[in-house]
Amino acid sequence: RDFIGALASAGLNVDVLGMSPVPVARSHVGRACDGGIVARTAPGRPESLRLMFLDADGVDIDQRARQDLERIVNRHDIMRTAPTEVGSVTAPMGAIDNYVASVMAATDMTGVAEAGLRIVVDTAGGTGAMILPTLMSQAEVDVITVNSRLTPNRPTGSAEERADSLRRLGLLVASSRAALGVRISPTGERLSIVDETGRVLSDDRALLVVLDLLAAERRSGVVAVPVTTTRVAEQVAAYHGVHMIWSPTGAQALSRASTAEGLILAGDADGGFVIPAVGRSSDAMAALVVLLGLVARTRLTLRQIDTRIPSTTLLREQISVPWAQKASVMRAVREAAGDAPIDETEGVRIMFPDRAWVLVAPDPSAAAVRLWAESPREHEAHELIATWSQV
Repeated sequence: RDFIGALASAGLNVDVLGMSPVPVARSHVGRACDGGIVARTAPGRPESLRLMFLDADGVDIDQRARQDLERIVNRHDIMRTAPTEVGSVTAPMGAIDNYVASVMAATDMTGVAEAGLRIVVDTAGGTGAMILPTLMSQAEVDVITVNSRLTPNRPTGSAEERADSLRRLGLLVASSRAALGVRISPTGERLSIVDETGRVLSDDRALLVVLDLLAAERRSGVVAVPVTTTRVAEQVAAYHGVHMIWSPTGAQALSRASTAEGLILAGDADGGFVIPAVGRSSDAMAALVVLLGLVARTRLTLRQIDTRIPSTTLLREQISVPWAQKASVMRAVREAAGDAPIDETEGVRIMFPDRAWVLVAPDPSAAAVRLWAESPREHEAHELIATWSQV
């Protein structure tokens, strides 16, 4: 309410969506507003709020706009207006209906009704529960819903709580003989997938499975993923004749990459799927509807699809580094790479034979550097992460 009053007092007209999934808010901003603010609980910090500022396209504002905003706030350079010019405050009708219509219009649902799918969906006590019944009724699938209560005052769950909920989701999928199970994050942005046996797919494997399904059906187009994604994604895309774009990490970078001509999918290997026909940001509900269409039209189960994709080991680590020494650390990494081929899309990625690689990148928001190491051979991946952690 404080935000609403402050914005109106500055002469802005305010649309109040109330409790709403983030993808719905992005969709409404892109369709009807000049910008937007989403207020949500900070993960693991019930006393704090996290503010997401959106541009006129419903996408997170870029770094320059964020810095400009911070300077204005720090200078207290706040716009004032006369009482006669205070903006209006309205509660727009139909935001959810418009979002559902845009998702269904952009998705091929051929064969879904005939497939007779049964799925299990965990909405994690988030706002996805507000929109799931409408979406699934139009998709014509049998749905078992878990945790569909709304818990607005509860902070975003921890990694341990997420892992426990996925374990229980897997048991329910297996016992109900469902085709698959999914968990929609509390904000409606991230999707976790469980196969028909109840096995939880890691976020890396989930991206590969969706990529394989979509690329096999389209046989052309472009897919965008961050440079931290397993290189198996490149193999899968090439096998089906799909071109791969590597982007820097972060939601903003992926949103920029999603504007590429011919894009059919963007994903961040962290449960985020961008469906370009719907929007330019991660959207778990749209991704679920797309996944249902793909599963209905294939003769393979998710387990069979995952099994045919090459296996690999991708490790991650974070090392504390003082802010002032990040640049010198990155120089040391470049020197240690020697004559090995490197890529500097983000940080320094060193390529080795047989699709092994290491990426070292400074953390943008912490006094640390982040490391990724991948190899088809598990022991080599562990050796790489140990060696470059020492560097």
